[in-house]
Amino acid sequence: MIDGNSSSLARMAENEVRFRDANERVGATAKRLGLEEALPFICECGRTECTTVIRVLPADYERVREFPTRFLYAPGHDKGMPASHRVETLEHAIVVEKDGIPAQIAEATDPRPRHPA
Repeated sequence: MIDGNSSSLARMAENEVRFRDANERVGATAKRLGLEEALPFICECGRTECTTVIRVLPADYERVREFPTRFLYAPGHDKGMPASHRVETLEHAIVVEKDGIPAQIAEATDPRPRHPA
């Protein structure tokens, strides 16, 4: 279980953001090449020791990225993670929504431009 204090939550959120940024490069390449098959992405659970690779369809990846506070985790990696809850299960991954400090960090570092509705 990960400690729930603010500094550890912020550290975890910063790791998630780094993994999201790396996955954005994979997603952009897939989009540019018009790939449609499931591609390897890095688990974004934020645990520094995690090196799990998950496979996600580019269309699912793009749908998850519509929300700056959502991250792709390997199945089971949401267990014991504070300030998060599962919102969707994909074939080889799960989608987690961040709350509190991690959500604020995710929104502040969102690499995609957002347009107000």
